[in-house]
Amino acid sequence: MYTVDGSGPAYAKGILSGGGGGNDNSGGFFDPCELIFTDIGLANRAFPGTVAWY
Repeated sequence: MYTVDGSGPAYAKGILSGGGGGNDNSGGFFDPCELIFTDIGLANRAFPGTVAWY
Protein backbone atom coordinates (compact mmCIF):
# COMPACT_ATOMS: atom_id res chain seq x y z
CA MET A 1 0.00 0.00 0.00
CA TYR A 2 1.23 3.51 -0.75
CA THR A 3 0.08 7.09 -1.02
CA VAL A 4 1.08 9.73 -3.54
CA ASP A 5 1.24 13.36 -2.47
CA GLY A 6 0.28 16.30 -4.68
CA SER A 7 3.84 16.86 -5.94
CA GLY A 8 4.27 13.28 -7.17
CA PRO A 9 6.37 11.19 -4.74
CA ALA A 10 4.95 7.86 -3.57
CA TYR A 11 5.25 6.84 0.09
CA ALA A 12 5.14 3.23 1.28
CA LYS A 13 2.52 2.66 3.99
CA GLY A 14 2.47 -1.12 4.36
CA ILE A 15 1.66 -4.52 2.94
CA LEU A 16 -1.90 -5.76 2.38
CA SER A 17 -2.27 -9.54 2.40
CA GLY A 18 -5.03 -12.03 3.05
CA GLY A 19 -6.72 -15.25 2.21
CA GLY A 20 -9.72 -17.40 2.92
CA GLY A 21 -11.01 -17.45 6.47
CA GLY A 22 -13.11 -20.00 8.30
CA ASN A 23 -12.58 -23.73 8.24
CA ASP A 24 -12.58 -24.84 4.62
CA ASN A 25 -11.12 -21.78 2.78
CA SER A 26 -13.76 -22.07 0.07
CA GLY A 27 -14.43 -18.33 0.06
CA GLY A 28 -18.21 -18.73 0.40
CA PHE A 29 -20.65 -16.64 2.41
CA PHE A 30 -19.72 -18.35 5.68
CA ASP A 31 -16.02 -18.41 4.81
CA PRO A 32 -15.14 -14.77 3.98
CA CYS A 33 -11.72 -13.52 2.92
CA GLU A 34 -9.61 -12.02 5.71
CA LEU A 35 -7.47 -8.96 4.94
CA ILE A 36 -4.38 -8.18 6.98
CA PHE A 37 -2.47 -4.86 6.92
CA THR A 38 1.17 -4.83 8.04
CA ASP A 39 2.65 -1.39 8.66
CA ILE A 40 5.75 -0.69 6.54
CA GLY A 41 7.84 0.00 9.67
CA LEU A 42 7.03 -3.42 11.12
CA ALA A 43 7.70 -5.12 7.79
CA ASN A 44 11.01 -3.26 7.46
CA ARG A 45 12.16 -4.49 10.88
CA ALA A 46 10.84 -8.06 10.50
CA PHE A 47 12.13 -9.04 7.04
CA PRO A 48 15.62 -8.98 5.54
CA GLY A 49 16.53 -6.00 3.42
CA THR A 50 15.49 -2.38 3.81
CA VAL A 51 12.97 0.06 2.48
CA ALA A 52 14.73 2.79 0.50
CA TRP A 53 14.30 6.26 1.96
CA TYR A 54 14.90 9.16 -0.38
